[in-house]
Amino acid sequence: MSAVVYVPRDAAALSLGAERVASAIAREAKSRGIDVTLKRNGTRGMCWLEPLVEVVVGSERCGYGPVTERDVPALFAADFLNNGAHALQLGRVEDIAYFASQQRLTFERVGVIESVGGANDPLGRSVPPLTPVGPWRLQTTRTECWRRGCRALFGDRRGELRPHLAAHSHENGHNDGGERQAHQTSHKPAHRHPDIPNSRPIPATS
Repeated sequence: MSAVVYVPRDAAALSLGAERVASAIAREAKSRGIDVTLKRNGTRGMCWLEPLVEVVVGSERCGYGPVTERDVPALFAADFLNNGAHALQLGRVEDIAYFASQQRLTFERVGVIESVGGANDPLGRSVPPLTPVGPWRLQTTRTECWRRGCRALFGDRRGELRPHLAAHSHENGHNDGGERQAHQTSHKPAHRHPDIPNSRPIPATS
């Protein structure tokens, strides 16, 4: 006998004990001589049912949850690999009211397919580590995205927006190249905005 079991491994499910559940299923299957293929998907978003264990029965995926490692022996005893009756049985995952009422677009495959990267990735892909960036790099990226959005929206009219772009860059401490403006190091009076009347120069600090 062989079976396919999905156990999520995203941060939400792991925080609720999904890794322990996956290990318990593997141990119990081995002790019973059952060939179980564990696949690690992501959560479907129903965190109150996590860890949500899904078993492939025919062309359907039947859910059980929330499962703890202590529930695993009883699940095997109830023949959950064939959608056996158990207190944690949920039926077809697609029929759960919260899930069935949704129309998923960007999240269409989340929780359905295996997650990318790691030892369980069927294609052997790996997720590159996040690259830390400083606040000035983030600010530069935000400004550049703003400019690109203007170009995409207004096309040849972006010349009309140049005064606004300049004001935006000045307010955020950037020049037209997106880099931080150099600090004033001379002892000349600090810059005064022409629209502020009767303003007194602010002494420059050394």
